[in-house]
Amino acid sequence: MDWTLMMSTYILLIVVIALLIVGDSAVTQNVPRTFNSHDVTPVNLSDVVHVRLRRGSQARPLTMNEVKELVELHNELRAREGAADMELITWNNRLASQAAKWAATCTWGHGILTAEPDIKEKIGQNVWAVEGNTIAVTDGIHAFYDEKQECEGKDLAVNKDCENYIQLVWSTTRQVGCAVHRCEPLVGKGWNGMYLVCNYRPHGNWRGTRPFIEGPPCSNCSNGAGWCQDGLCDNTCLAPKANCPWSACAAQCRNCAKLNKESCKCECAAGWHGPDCSEPCKDYDKKCNHDSDWSPSMCNDEKRSVHVKAACPAMCKVCKPDPDAVEGACPPVYGPRAYQSAPTMLMKSHHVMMMFVMIIITVNISNLHDAL
Repeated sequence: MDWTLMMSTYILLIVVIALLIVGDSAVTQNVPRTFNSHDVTPVNLSDVVHVRLRRGSQARPLTMNEVKELVELHNELRAREGAADMELITWNNRLASQAAKWAATCTWGHGILTAEPDIKEKIGQNVWAVEGNTIAVTDGIHAFYDEKQECEGKDLAVNKDCENYIQLVWSTTRQVGCAVHRCEPLVGKGWNGMYLVCNYRPHGNWRGTRPFIEGPPCSNCSNGAGWCQDGLCDNTCLAPKANCPWSACAAQCRNCAKLNKESCKCECAAGWHGPDCSEPCKDYDKKCNHDSDWSPSMCNDEKRSVHVKAACPAMCKVCKPDPDAVEGACPPVYGPRAYQSAPTMLMKSHHVMMMFVMIIITVNISNLHDAL
C-alpha cells in the first residue's frame, strides 16, 4: 500500500472540506442580524438628534482597496445577467460623500435622495446593516444581489420584493458611491452595528420598466455605441483610443445597417432605428403628432425630449421611415468583439478551485485503487 498516496488524498479531502465550510460561513454568517431596506422608515427625530450628539463622528470613508473590490464586484455581478445594455459602473466620490451623510444619521431606511449641486438628477440608494463592530462591504453587495431569488419568475418591471437587486443591475446606472458607519444604536432597529449605504446614478427602479434588455453583451448600449469591457457597455469610450481599441467594439448592426469603425455605432438604413437597428422606424404612442398631446416641438423640450423621442422616433426624425423595409433583408454586421449570444453565468473563483481539487482527488483515488 502506498501510504504517501493515501496521506496526500486525505490532505486534499481536508482542504476541500475546509473550503466548503469557509464558503458556507461566508454566505450565512450574520444572517439573523443583517438587513436590506426597500422603504423609508419613520423615525423619531429626537432619536436622530440623540445619536448625532452622542456619536459626534462622521461615516468612515472606504479604503482604496474596499472601493476597488466594491466596484469590481458590482461589475462582475452586472455582467452575469446576460444583458445587451448593461453599463460599466465606476466610482463617484460625490455619491460616496452623500452616502456618508445619511449613514452618519444612523437612521435605518432610505434618505437624502435629493441631489447635491453638481448632481442634477435623482439618485438611487441601497442600504444594508450587520450587527457587530466589523463589516465586509462586499457582503452587503452580495446581499443586494441575492434578493434576485425573491423575484424569480416575477415581472421585474413592477416587482417591489427585490428593489435592491434591481437597482444593482439597472442597466443605465453608471456610477456608485458608498460609505460605512458604526451606529450605537441603529435607529429603527434598536441594536448596535455597521451601516452600509450605497448611492447610484442615474437611479433605477422605474415602475413599468425592466432593469435591462436581455441579449448579447454590448449589442444595445444606451449611447448607441458598442464599446465593450468585460461584457459591459463602456460609456467612457467616445472613439478608438488606447483603452478603447477597435478590437473592443462589440456592436451588432442589423437590417442592412453599416458599422462606423470610428464611433463603433450602427448607421441604420431607412425604416430602422435603435442601437442595433432592429426597431422599426415608426411612432409607438398614439399621442405622437397630436397638437393637444405631443407635437413635433416637444422633440426639443428640455424636460420631456428624451421620452418623446423614444416614443415618437419618426415624428422627431430620429430615423427615416420606410414602409417597404423588410426585416432581415441583409445579414448582420458584427464588430470584432461581438458576442453571438448572451453568455452563461460565470462560476465563482472558489467554486472553480474546489472543482479543480476534486478532479485531483478523483485521479489520486483512482491511482490508489490501482495500487491496492
